[in-house]
Amino acid sequence: MKLDSKYFDRIRTRRNRQQETAAQA
Repeated sequence: MKLDSKYFDRIRTRRNRQQETAAQA
């Protein structure tokens, strides 16, 4: 379960980064 959490956290961070880049652009 912990591994899944970390995996989801990574995807979440990735999405957040993409959204931030889009907002800046």
